[in-house]
Amino acid sequence: MTGRDTTPLNPPKHHDNQDESLNSSEFLTAQQASGKFYDAFKLLTELSNRSGVLEVSQEQVNWTIYLQQGQLQYASMSVQGLEELRYHLHYLGCKKAIEAMKAAKAVENHQYSLEEMSLDSVIYWLNQQEFLDKNQVSQLSQRISQEALEPLLWLSDGYYRWEESESTEPLVSIIPHPKLADLIEEFRNRLQHWQKLLDQISSPYQRPYFFNQRTAESLSNPVIAKLAKLMRGVSIHQLAAMIKQDEIKLARILYPHIQSGDIFLREAKSPWNRLPSIPKSAKPEQANDAAQQTGNTRSHSSVSQKTVKIACVDDSPTILREMQRLLGEEEYEITKIENPIEAASILFRVKPDLVLMDISMPEINGYKLCSLLRNSNMLWEVPIIMVTSRTGVIDKVRAKASGATDYLTKPFTKGSLLQMIEKHLKSNN
Repeated sequence: MTGRDTTPLNPPKHHDNQDESLNSSEFLTAQQASGKFYDAFKLLTELSNRSGVLEVSQEQVNWTIYLQQGQLQYASMSVQGLEELRYHLHYLGCKKAIEAMKAAKAVENHQYSLEEMSLDSVIYWLNQQEFLDKNQVSQLSQRISQEALEPLLWLSDGYYRWEESESTEPLVSIIPHPKLADLIEEFRNRLQHWQKLLDQISSPYQRPYFFNQRTAESLSNPVIAKLAKLMRGVSIHQLAAMIKQDEIKLARILYPHIQSGDIFLREAKSPWNRLPSIPKSAKPEQANDAAQQTGNTRSHSSVSQKTVKIACVDDSPTILREMQRLLGEEEYEITKIENPIEAASILFRVKPDLVLMDISMPEINGYKLCSLLRNSNMLWEVPIIMVTSRTGVIDKVRAKASGATDYLTKPFTKGSLLQMIEKHLKSNN
């Protein structure tokens, strides 16, 4: 998509004895200002009675916000494109506009392409061609603006450029303009709700999957059964638009199933993976700092007393019994998984400290299972050791490419197995 310049804002030049971060007293009186900020909530709060255009850049993503006397006219970000526009049109029930975009796509050529138009230009065109009425344009502008503002407010830092103007005229806008201060408060409250789900969900742009479709069909909840049929690589954010549901409410529905291991989350697709994750609440960090200050001795003792959980995935009962025999004496908590199809859901539920995995298994081999676990939110850092009789260089390369941490060949001794486990438990801690 094109439109406003999408080149990231350049960091401001450094001057001796000059703080580049946001200075409230100077910012409030400046007609033009640029620099680095360290709190997006504070940056936008400073603009809650201003008129002009704010541009923000961070990690190859740009935002543009139009304001009139502290009211939001329109906001967008560079990762938004036609695909997301179609989801919004579906949510709002704009069938004529959806069909018009399909027809335009079919006849476009090198001189005319929707892909080359900015998002607001596409909406303006749909309105001019009477595929959208004024009310639909306003509703669409509101959804796109909210979609852009929420991740912007999750930024911990970035670069900004502000240009004061009493006559900002975006191509499309929200009517009536909502107060920026009210939106900031709304998104602050939404952030608190997102943070309650953070132990399982780090971004609304993560993509939920049922590892086993039969598990989804066996669940008594009809909503989950319906969602399972729609989970084909779409994000939580997109899925919410498809079923016309608020994404936080949808995330709450998915949460217990992610927690149990029935659903796993893949990382966001490009370019949505460039957006910031849900920021952590300061409170748990403060509590953690306080706990550390009360005595490191107690902390160290609790770590040493913790039982290490090791999961063994192998379709051979004989190998699993041997693993149990070799490791059971070492005070490890062993989880044996014989059915590779059920492995992911069991692993998500158990949350092991280390996984020992065979490569040659029916229905889903070790390479594929390892890759799947690496794409999950819960197990992407857990050491995975391939335990196999395959000794070829290509096999080791494939194991590494799938995300395996290390490779142990059969047959092995108890000493070599324990050495491999201790090596990766220490490095992971």
